Amino acid sequence: MRKKRSVEITGCLDEAGQTHYDTCELFLKFAIAIYIVRMIAGVVNIVYAGLQPDVAITEKGGYWVFDLLVGISRIGPDYLPAGTQIIDNRVLTIGFLLTAMAVDFTPMFFVLNYIRNILRTIDTSHSPFVPEVVSNIKKAGRTLILIGVFSKLILKIMVQLLACHSVYSFGIPDDLQLSWIFAGVIVLLVSDIFRRGCELQQFSDETL
Repeated sequence: MRKKRSVEITGCLDEAGQTHYDTCELFLKFAIAIYIVRMIAGVVNIVYAGLQPDVAITEKGGYWVFDLLVGISRIGPDYLPAGTQIIDNRVLTIGFLLTAMAVDFTPMFFVLNYIRNILRTIDTSHSPFVPEVVSNIKKAGRTLILIGVFSKLILKIMVQLLACHSVYSFGIPDDLQLSWIFAGVIVLLVSDIFRRGCELQQFSDETL
């Protein structure tokens, strides 16, 4: 456990705030570690699939299940309808894993990194209302919106193209992830609040 610092050292957090900071930092490190492990597992599975003459994909309960070296992956019927004739299992497996890493794991890793930058800036600054915090909050919000708009849509199109060289169905708003979009809008609102706080903080510093 990291030794707690006094308010005079941080200049921003009191004792309760430092406790909340440490808890948030712990959960953030845990989340980052999970995403790193998942990305490493994805790379291992991609290499494994590339070395195999074929990869087993079975249909169970409407889901397509990939038999991988590290764990399993599933594709729901909203991505690939049941009964679809898959042209090449190995190509679909590798393409699915690469696309999932590109549109899911990597953007979320960036969001976690923005949050880490926010925590570090708050921890070392005399005030949470500084431009670096506003910038990282805004980047996190925009990334969440991009995930909500494009992540499922891109993955769905790629899976169908790789599986049968045609697109069965996709559309808006069905393929929009509204929860991610809403979260991104809320985060952008928070960035506007912090931006206003920065203006007031700058005015206060200049006055003093």
